[in-house]
Formats: sequence, structure tokens, C-alpha cells
Amino acid sequence: MQNVFMQPRNSFSSEPKKPHTSQTMRTTQLNTPTKCSPELRKQITFTSVQDKQLNLFRRIFNPSPSRPLSQKHDLKIESTKRQLSNYEFPDWLSNIQRFQELKTSDQFNFATKVIYICKIEYFKRSDDQKEIIVDYLRKLTFFRLMPQNMLFQIAGRILYKKYSKGQIICTKGEQGDCLYIIHKGQVIDMEKAAYYGPDTVLGRQALENDAVRNITLKCTQDCDIITLNRMDYSIILQNIMEIESRKQEQFVKTLPLFQHFNDDKIRKFCAMLQGKYLTPQDVLYSAGDTVDNFYILKQGLLVKKVVMDLEDQNRWPIAQKKWKSKTITKTVNLEIEYKPSSLIGYYDIIESEYDMEKKRIESIESKEDCYLLYITRTQFFQIFSSGDIKYFINYHLTHNPMSFEQLVKSTRYKEKIAKQQYQTINNALSNHLNQFAYDYNTLQRKVSKYDKVVQNTKNKFETFKKQLKILKIGQVTKVLTSQYE
Repeated sequence: MQNVFMQPRNSFSSEPKKPHTSQTMRTTQLNTPTKCSPELRKQITFTSVQDKQLNLFRRIFNPSPSRPLSQKHDLKIESTKRQLSNYEFPDWLSNIQRFQELKTSDQFNFATKVIYICKIEYFKRSDDQKEIIVDYLRKLTFFRLMPQNMLFQIAGRILYKKYSKGQIICTKGEQGDCLYIIHKGQVIDMEKAAYYGPDTVLGRQALENDAVRNITLKCTQDCDIITLNRMDYSIILQNIMEIESRKQEQFVKTLPLFQHFNDDKIRKFCAMLQGKYLTPQDVLYSAGDTVDNFYILKQGLLVKKVVMDLEDQNRWPIAQKKWKSKTITKTVNLEIEYKPSSLIGYYDIIESEYDMEKKRIESIESKEDCYLLYITRTQFFQIFSSGDIKYFINYHLTHNPMSFEQLVKSTRYKEKIAKQQYQTINNALSNHLNQFAYDYNTLQRKVSKYDKVVQNTKNKFETFKKQLKILKIGQVTKVLTSQYE
């Protein structure tokens, strides 16, 4: 009986077929081989345009097998999505029924695939599906600095919600319990009249505490929203802190402040550390807030804004025994930067040992994505003794000796020096060039060289001025009369 699954193989050879005799036997194989052999693939030719289209199609819909999590590189998601959105598939491909079915499925492109995975129940998501979510989260602010294993756990807990146009997502004053990621659509902040589009992260504060919402969000279009619950986030963050506790110990030991303490005390300190992520322009704390935590900046950049008045005074004679005085007062906002390994707010903690209601006297916010380690005020005093507190005070006075008045004086001095350096170099070069006024070639060569020196000095001065953001300028003019004959 002839095997119904066996059929003669089609030949791609250009040579004429030999007649089937008893001395010849043609080979047979199963229908539709699962993979073309290299020799067979060489015999199938495409035009250069078709070949380019096929390569792009394979890259989008047939990614290479996933590598181990620790070795996987970042995917060029944005580039692929942009290519796909601007790409018109050829007619010979679009007319295939299987391709038409694929275009209508949730698996057609990266964006719909993310939503498809978020709809799947937690325990049914595969590792490959979670890696797709990790690739999506990594390009969003707030998630950028998170380690791979933390993103992988978050990918297994986020959920999808559909909101219709005009529907309220959250209301000001209600209890917040989750973070929102706008995947598709647009929402409006009803308080500020601000609009937010795809890839925006909102409601991040709800992951850290049970404070009420401070905004009302309303959909201006049909929206696909991804949510992350506070309880899930807290559990994941705690797991990561335990996993990386050894790394935290090594990091803390590198800080000069803690090199005074033994390993046992540092181990206890690190065991109580918690993690905190900030996005650009997030406020770490504001003036007037209760002193609650001691922070260590591990990644990112924070700034402290100090408002101060800087005065410039000048006077000149206008008559005998009379002078005219002009005083210009600039109210400026000075930004002091905190870079990785900086200690933030610890002196406030020390001063609050016997004052439970002590308030912050300064405001600090993030300038870029930041990751901080912190310990609460109560835990801090559980670990460190009164003798340790004296050490902290001496360390602070040694490394941060300036009061507010000293900071104002120092700022005025730096501004004066920066201005003088620019003027001095500019004048010195101008005087030097006067020697070559009659030698055009030499003068031209030196001017080209010295212009770069002047520009570098000017750039340094401008960089310093950018740190001083002028809030307002006041001017007072007086006439002074001498009291002496």
C-alpha cells in the first residue's frame, strides 16, 4: 500500500529528468520540509528589492532565539517600531492569506504584543514574554536605572486596563494604590490642564505610600493603560534589596563617613537600607517637610536650590562733597549639585535627635533619573550611639563648614573672580596683539589662536552664571553728602 504521506520530491535541477527504470530510483520525502537546506536555498533567487523586504520582515517577526537573561543585549525597539510603522509591505506578501491573518492578530508588532502579554494571567506568562515587557519598560523614565532582575519581576506583575474617551482614571483626593503607564492614547491633568501621551509614567508616588492622589486624570482619547500595584512593587523592591545586600555593603564601605565604623555596624546599617527611584524634576523633600530619612545617592544627579540676595554697589562724585550711590540687588536661585556617593539630609537627622518635629530648611529635587538608598530616622538612632552622633557632627563641620552667610559671601566672591578672570585674559591678549598691528599674517594667526582661549574663559564664566538663576532684580539710587568740611 502506497504511503499517503510520501510524495515524489520536486526537483530544482536544470538537468532533464532520467526515465524511471528498474536501475534508477527517485528519492521521496515528507511534504513541506520544515527547513530548507543551504543548497536548496541557493537555488531560489529573489530580486534585490524582494530580498531587502524579506530581511526586514524576518527581523521583525522572527527574532533570533533568546539568549540567557544575563547576556541579553538591549533591543533596538524604537528603530524597529519606526521601520514597521513607515513600511509598506509588497503586494506579493500582502496578498498571502496567512500574512493577512497575522496583521489582525495581537502578535503583529511590538506595541500590540506588549498589551497582549499584559492581559495574560501572572502565572501563565513565559520568560520570553517577560523579556519583551522588560525591553519596553527599560526605555521609560523611572524604570531606566532598575536592574534587569527587578524589571523581570515587574514584567510578571503589571496589568492592562482599557479606558474610554472621557473616562476618569483617578480623582484628586482618593487613595492611590498603583502607578499608571500610558501605552496608547492621551490623558489630561484636570488641575494643571497638562496633556500626557504614550510612554508617560504617572502616579509614581502611590508606589511608596498611601497618600491621596494630588491630580485628576481624564482620558481625551480611548486609552490603553498599564498599571503596577503598590504591594507588588514593594515586595519586588524588598526582594532586590535582599539579593543585592552584599553589594550595598561594599558600596557603603567606600564612603568616607562610614570608614570609621566596624563591619558589624555597617552590616546592620545596610540590612535596614531601602531603595528609592526618582524621575527628573521629582522632589526628594521640600523646605518645611518633617525630617524623616537619611539618603545616600547611588546613581543620578540631585540639586539643592538656595535663594539668596547678591548686591553690587557703585558710587561716583556729582558735586563737591556729594556722591551718587547705585545699589543693584539680584535675588538669585543657586543650584548646588549632589553627585553619586553624596550624603543628603543626614545633618538634619543628627540635629533632630531630641526634636521630633524638626523641619527641613532646604529643598532638593532630581535633575535626572536617580536611585537612592535611605534609612528612616528611627532606624538610624537604633543603630548609632550618642558617641557616633558626635562623630557625625564633627565630620559635618569639617567637610561642610559654611553657614548661609558664608555661602552668600563665597558665591559673591566666586562670581567676582570669574568675571575678573575673563576681563583680565581678554585685556592681556588685546595688549599683546597690539605689538603685531603692522604684521598682518602674524596678527591673523595669533588672533585665531587667542580667540579659542578667550572663548574657553567665557564659557567657564557662562557656566557659573547658569548656576545662578536670577529671580528678580532691584535697583536703588541715593545721593550721599559728606559730613566733613
